[in-house]
Amino acid sequence: MRGMARGYGLELQAWKGVRGPEIPQRSETRAEVGRFLRAYTDARLTDGETRARNSSPLFREFQEQLDQARTPQEVNRDSADLLRRNWQPGEQWLKHRQDPEVHPRPANKPLSGKEQKLLFAGRVPSHYTAEMIRLRQTWGLSKEERARRVLGLREGRIEPSPALRIMLADLESRRTIGQMRHYSAQLAKYNHEMDRPGKNDLRALNDRLGPDERDYHYERVKEKMQALERTRTLEQTRPGRAFSAPPTDSASFREYTTAVRRHEERLLVETASQQREEQQERLARQERERLVREWVKESREGAGLPSGTKQQESQKELPTKGERPELTPQQARAELSPEMRREVRITAQQMAWADLAPPEIYETDRSPAAAALDQQFVHAMERLLIDGRRAADAREAFITEKVGLAARRAP
Repeated sequence: MRGMARGYGLELQAWKGVRGPEIPQRSETRAEVGRFLRAYTDARLTDGETRARNSSPLFREFQEQLDQARTPQEVNRDSADLLRRNWQPGEQWLKHRQDPEVHPRPANKPLSGKEQKLLFAGRVPSHYTAEMIRLRQTWGLSKEERARRVLGLREGRIEPSPALRIMLADLESRRTIGQMRHYSAQLAKYNHEMDRPGKNDLRALNDRLGPDERDYHYERVKEKMQALERTRTLEQTRPGRAFSAPPTDSASFREYTTAVRRHEERLLVETASQQREEQQERLARQERERLVREWVKESREGAGLPSGTKQQESQKELPTKGERPELTPQQARAELSPEMRREVRITAQQMAWADLAPPEIYETDRSPAAAALDQQFVHAMERLLIDGRRAADAREAFITEKVGLAARRAP
């Protein structure tokens, strides 16, 4: 009041007692200033946030701490800390009301639900970004409001934040319990603190989530882990085929594997025999060329071999195919390179699939149903063959790596 009166060029005087200076006569100007100050104070106190700041030291302390936040991570950290600090005097206040004689009254009265909403949804400083404002407001939601937002995220009515979108995409890529455990470990540590950091720094992304998105993300992680555990339990308790074991009880699978083995053995023998014949022809051609060169050389030098001897030797017949014993599939496999064995295997698989194809797809005048069946059959064949070869290559690479590592570690 003194500052405002001084700003208007007025002086305030007060009566100091019976012998003090007399009270000046009533001034209309001073009366107007007094009415203005009372009206301004009353108007300001109608604002809930101002009234809370005036009546609650805890509210003033919490608001000043929140206003000093500079990043979304600091908003989340300070908001969680303030709610935790407000919970402690709240518990003390409840005990005091139940038994005042045993439990003394706490030094600061806890914030009510309305004051908490004013704290998080009230005015914010100018340096706050849109993300910081959204996070601060979500910390002031009640349990019912937060549950409705979680339901909205689940049903797709509420758009997730960019950080949550990245985390959900990473979560969907986890297919095993081991991968999910690594995901949970990433939520507890930053990437630079982990021995095997992930593609995304999940701990840093989680620090940017509001309480509603954290609840929703926690539910998704829990559901994914439970689903994988149920699948593992079913695979372990299911009678018959174990996990990753071939479906030997399937007649189609047995027919396919039998056809693959039959075609592969035949192709191995044919390929190895053809390779042998080509090698024999190549060696014989080299031998004839060598004999011819020697004969030409000797004829030029006038050497004493009878005429036509070298020429007759160079025209000797090659050994025929029947002169060598028939190859077994095991011998043929040993003679071929890994690349040729792989090509033989792929060809045998394709021929086995052709044996399994229903006869309807080979008819000239096919019905629409037969044409659709043909497309589905070809798509399944290509997809399964590609995935199967990829899995086999990964297994072979893993075995090779482990064997090489064990060999290097051996004394």
